[in-house]
Amino acid sequence: MLPIVSRNGVANSDQEKDDALTEQFESQFVPTDNPSDLVHITHVVQVISVVSYRPLDVLEAMDRYLSGVSHSKTKGPLTRGLRITSSTLEGATDAPKPCSDKREVSNSGLGGSHSATQRVVSSHVYTMLFSLAFFNEDLHKLVFTQQANWPYFFFQVLLMGKSGSGKTSMRSIIFANYIARDTRRLGATIDVEHSHVRFLGNLVLNLWDCGGQEAFMENYFASQRDNIFRNVEVLIYVFDVESRELDKDMHYYQSCLEAILQNSPEAKIFCLVHKMDLVQEDQRDLIFHEREEDLKRLSRPLDCTCFRTSIWDETLYRAWSSIVYMLIPNVKELEQSLNQFANIIDADEVLLFERATFLVISHCQRRNHRDVHRFEKVSNIIKQFKLSCSKLAAQFQSMEVRNSNFAAFIDIFTSNTYVMVIMSDPAIPSEATLINIRNAKKHFEKLERVSQAQSALAK
Repeated sequence: MLPIVSRNGVANSDQEKDDALTEQFESQFVPTDNPSDLVHITHVVQVISVVSYRPLDVLEAMDRYLSGVSHSKTKGPLTRGLRITSSTLEGATDAPKPCSDKREVSNSGLGGSHSATQRVVSSHVYTMLFSLAFFNEDLHKLVFTQQANWPYFFFQVLLMGKSGSGKTSMRSIIFANYIARDTRRLGATIDVEHSHVRFLGNLVLNLWDCGGQEAFMENYFASQRDNIFRNVEVLIYVFDVESRELDKDMHYYQSCLEAILQNSPEAKIFCLVHKMDLVQEDQRDLIFHEREEDLKRLSRPLDCTCFRTSIWDETLYRAWSSIVYMLIPNVKELEQSLNQFANIIDADEVLLFERATFLVISHCQRRNHRDVHRFEKVSNIIKQFKLSCSKLAAQFQSMEVRNSNFAAFIDIFTSNTYVMVIMSDPAIPSEATLINIRNAKKHFEKLERVSQAQSALAK
């Protein structure tokens, strides 16, 4: 594991650390061997605005790792070939200028406060590191194979498909809190749009939304092939169900599979047959199953999982819940704990939602239910209600729904999740269920902390 230590092996004063960060930040950033790599930084957005480790310490520790030395004063490939400058990085991102004011700025989740200078530098240093990772074999290995003691687990997710198929719309609904009708304002994606989405606290989806215009698609498989398809954890390919160029769609999909097989053979493949709301309801099952059979046949020897989706109903949440479920490191332990919790409190069902997206990440069912799509329906309904609350400058915290047949409780659970508990026993009072939910929080928070210490790429 990569040690994260201070410059002299001991903690310096806050003033000395801020001065060191400012000095590092204000020096010049020039890759001496290949200055043209700087151009690619303009395609990278800020990765993380708040980090658990001091960026200067991370930079030095990475230097020692890459150069194979343990002496803190020995310069490695990063500090030999790279120097950071505020002017260069200001051109690469639209972040604020470095602040000379040393007042403490509170950053949630760190258990303390960090200076404004450190907050800005943290974002820029991580942006630089992730940019350079695609042009340095060792650094790419370090960042994306989790060999270092990073505070986050990163997954590269490719979102591909023909222009106009709905890729950016679904991404905006799930991760940017858009409602379906507002996606009409979104323009076409030009080349590749990079976004880094924090999920469940310490998971970061490095999401590449690839423009689907023909010129861009050809470029992905030629000059950008190695950069785009290397170390991919998930490929999500979106098909417009009403496309008039199905043969061309399939050709590009197979080209993606060839590149994945060559560069990331362990990647998980998902195919979304999108805009199903445009198909007559009595024809949807037939058309989807025909497409699914064709896609599974064309995907061999790789396996693909297919979903029918639409931004106008809950099917989008079902597909994305299944996708992120595959990325959660300790999902089996989470499910076992939910089962134990449900048995103890005699609940019919318990669902765990990710706090920001309201995707279902785990569930326990003790009694059969006739509606197999109820989870994604609940996700969609509560997400819309949560957005309505935010428009009124209110925070959604909890909800109780009760009738003669059941009681449903939705409440904040851990710092990264909501929980939904379904009870059908009228003899159990609401207060007892709410107390049980509060008492279970500590166990599940501990489970989240354990997941942060595990390897997120364990197969």
